[in-house]
Amino acid sequence: MYATLQTVKHKEKGVRLDSGVRNKCMSNSQPIQMLTALAYAPAYQRPGGDNINAMRHARVSMTNAERNTAAVNSGYVNAGAAPGWCNHHVPYAMVRDGIEDMLTTSPDLATAVANANGVNVGGGIPQANIPNTGTIANPTYDEGTLNTEIDDMVANLANDPRNLFFWPANLGDAGGTQIDEPVGHGPLPVNNVRGNLRNYQQTLRTQNVI
Repeated sequence: MYATLQTVKHKEKGVRLDSGVRNKCMSNSQPIQMLTALAYAPAYQRPGGDNINAMRHARVSMTNAERNTAAVNSGYVNAGAAPGWCNHHVPYAMVRDGIEDMLTTSPDLATAVANANGVNVGGGIPQANIPNTGTIANPTYDEGTLNTEIDDMVANLANDPRNLFFWPANLGDAGGTQIDEPVGHGPLPVNNVRGNLRNYQQTLRTQNVI
């Protein structure tokens, strides 16, 4: 699954939905799903003066490696030895929404790309790499690269093991709307685990992700 960016080319021309499935409204306002998707070569190059209007992103599950690293960081041998679920400190939805805000509040696509490429949280997490396929004066960006790089960016930042924890009890994230933290006793001093999680949260804030 990958993120799909909805962009507007020169706002007066309206919204162009960058998706293989499009809804076309007829005169009776009944939507008809268009199931045909054409692939072009070269792929469509989006001008840097366009704007990102919205983002659709399907949540990406944690990998076993991410879960196991989170377990070790929480004081357990591995995820199999840890209690309950692997929890997000900063909710996945909060990271996703923060990145969408970063993109949609940028004045144009070129600025949005520069902002996305500039996010660097360290820890071996790769930065987005969306190259300019045009010129300095007239930048363009490949739509497929835009979608896959932003998709990876959301998943990588949300599922970074530094943002994950196992613990016998936790506050909960209120449906993805609040920061979650471990509470009570566990295999490590709870304040140490909280401190590490909060350090990553601060990194996301410093990078203007949340």
